Amino acid sequence: MPPSKLVRAFFDHYQQQKSSDDHFWAFEDVMDTVASNPVEAWNLVVELINEAPSLSALTFVAAGPLESLIDKHGKLVIDSLEQSLCNNKRLQFAIVGVWLDEDDEMYAKLESLKQTYNLNEINPLNNSPWSETNPMPG
Repeated sequence: MPPSKLVRAFFDHYQQQKSSDDHFWAFEDVMDTVASNPVEAWNLVVELINEAPSLSALTFVAAGPLESLIDKHGKLVIDSLEQSLCNNKRLQFAIVGVWLDEDDEMYAKLESLKQTYNLNEINPLNNSPWSETNPMPG
């Protein structure tokens, strides 16, 4: 299935990275969905992760919508997250880019998931498991 108009516009905004660009509305819509509708947001965030056109775009999703979703609605999405992690390498990489405060109720669970999938050694800023010769799964 092709990416939705919202997902395409979100990544167009990512490319421009300005609040004045023509696609900033997409970033706002994604974040509004994350804040108000965790079930719809989970599906949207997974689509963003699966459609991210680059590692840096995937990191942008991880540190933005995914992190906010886990921070705001972790208890509601944790089961879906756990189920999806076992077969989604992009999601595994994305959760490495989620940073929660140690006093956040989801912090310990997220760190446990990272350990389960041996993700603690990955730094999304400088040691991706993918490269030009080993592209992101897609």
